[in-house]
Amino acid sequence: MKELFRGFEWNRIAKGNRTKLGSMMYAYALGEGAEALEPLDKTPQNQQRYRKL
Repeated sequence: MKELFRGFEWNRIAKGNRTKLGSMMYAYALGEGAEALEPLDKTPQNQQRYRKL
């Protein structure tokens, strides 16, 4: 998700909202977005990675 925002924009979003946004993205990738996104592993910074299908 962080790559979708510029650095200063991402940092201005409250941490709780960033966490919730990441959770919602993961749920989307497992549900209705399963044909478009595939969740991969996590980075050393604990960020979820996705592959566009």
